[in-house]
Amino acid sequence: MPFQDWVWKNLLKKSDLVLAVSNGVGDALQRYDCKAVVIENGIVPRQPQSAKNQKFTVAFTGSLYSGLIDPVFLFKALEDLLTHSLLKKT
Repeated sequence: MPFQDWVWKNLLKKSDLVLAVSNGVGDALQRYDCKAVVIENGIVPRQPQSAKNQKFTVAFTGSLYSGLIDPVFLFKALEDLLTHSLLKKT
């Protein structure tokens, strides 16, 4: 077994759950005998179940680099949601 596979197997077996961004990545993780769950695009679409879930929050944990990672598309999508009354401005 190559060293990298050994590292991944020993690291992932200690995890309670491993999140994958696609079925392909999830399938690849299965070879390490871990519990992998696919959440495409990092979200699970759902309807709010209580007033607590009515608030819409956006969190970005990366870095913004001019010309590489641009928030314009996010702001455009939010503008469209507000324009079509699919999101309430608070």
